[in-house]
Formats: sequence, C-alpha cells, structure tokens
Amino acid sequence: MEKQEQQYRQFGMNDYQINEIYAYDKICKQKGTSDRRCNCHSWKQHWINFSGKEWPAKCMALGCDRKVRLGAHITKQGERREYIIPACEGCNQSSSAFYLKQGACLVSANQSETCGKNDER
Repeated sequence: MEKQEQQYRQFGMNDYQINEIYAYDKICKQKGTSDRRCNCHSWKQHWINFSGKEWPAKCMALGCDRKVRLGAHITKQGERREYIIPACEGCNQSSSAFYLKQGACLVSANQSETCGKNDER
C-alpha cells in the first residue's frame, strides 16, 4: 500500500473517499506569486469571499496541523489552473507536491472568474 493511502486510512477515509481525493491528485505550490494582488485586498479574503466558508485554523495540507497564515496559490499536478487554499508558511514555501485534507476547498485564483469578473477593462 502506498504511503499516502496509509495516511488516508489513518484519517479514517474509505476507498470511495480515497478515489475522491485522488480525483484532485497531488497539489503543487505555485512559485513566484507573492507579488500578485486581487480586488479582495488579500488572498485570504479572496478565499473567504468565494468559498463561503470561515477561515480554518489549520493548514489544508494532509498531515499538517500548523496554523493557517495565508492563501497559497496551488495547481493540481499536471494542470495549469490555479487555486487558492488556506496554508501555513511551511507548506506555502514547500517545493514538494502534497495532498489535501478531505473537505479542503479550492477557490479559483482566476480573477476573471471571481473578484475581477465585473471589472471593465
């Protein structure tokens, strides 16, 4: 059994939920995004506005229980579409691919789909 599958089972996830998580596959942190801005004034606020959820206390990376500090830009491995997730400083700076916790909410970082949708440019 693959190490990640062992972790999923440790968190009490069944085969259906594992497949659901694998639908998202590995997550890769996007580099060079620290200077990006949005109409929400922060990526944390962007995630709150478009997820409809409260800001979580813990990082969304599977196996990480550190305090959330920011909205991190990520992609699903093998894709180009960018998302925002709540993350700790360490996971935000990681160059390794990782998995997300069950129930993690990804919000599009594409402003033409979110906070910039009504901009007249």
